[in-house]
Amino acid sequence: MAGQEDLGEAVTTREDFPPGMAPKILSLLKNLKQLEDNLKPLTAKPYHDILSTLSPLEKSKVGIMEVYSINTLYWVLMRISGEDVDTTLKDDYRVEMNRLKEIQSRLSEVERRAGRTRIDRQAAGRFIRQGLGRSARREEEDDDIEEIPNKRKKTYLGTYESEVKEEYPEEYPEEYAEEYSEEPAVESNPRFVESWQ
Repeated sequence: MAGQEDLGEAVTTREDFPPGMAPKILSLLKNLKQLEDNLKPLTAKPYHDILSTLSPLEKSKVGIMEVYSINTLYWVLMRISGEDVDTTLKDDYRVEMNRLKEIQSRLSEVERRAGRTRIDRQAAGRFIRQGLGRSARREEEDDDIEEIPNKRKKTYLGTYESEVKEEYPEEYPEEYAEEYSEEPAVESNPRFVESWQ
């Protein structure tokens, strides 16, 4: 920009600037020129065209960069104005910059997570089973087995209800009637009879 170069020459040639101020203003002008050059790709096209070609992660980065640039330029404007900067403005600026740093750290965390490789657990399981020599038929059988419920009731004997087998079926054949009768056969057991005599 010709205006900034003219201003830079005016700063160096004018004698009404304090001697320590001219290098700072020249440095500021160089940095503004560099900022303008860096922002040219974003300002060359309409804003919505640029954002439509970016991924969501890149859009977030552009948004953070914009807010950071605006805040920094505002801070420079406050400092250049020569007025005493109110403490509330300084505090507001610090709060905003800390918020931007937090957002930047979250964004870098998302970017780091996106770069990690993801494991397809089902495919890995199939790969391991095939590597161990498990047959496809056995694999199908395993897939058909229903899962055991996580919570099972414990019976008073310490076994699980699902493991307790019925000792006396409700209906039993006639030939086993004596075996499953409800009355104890005390007289028929000779050992029992001998122990009481």
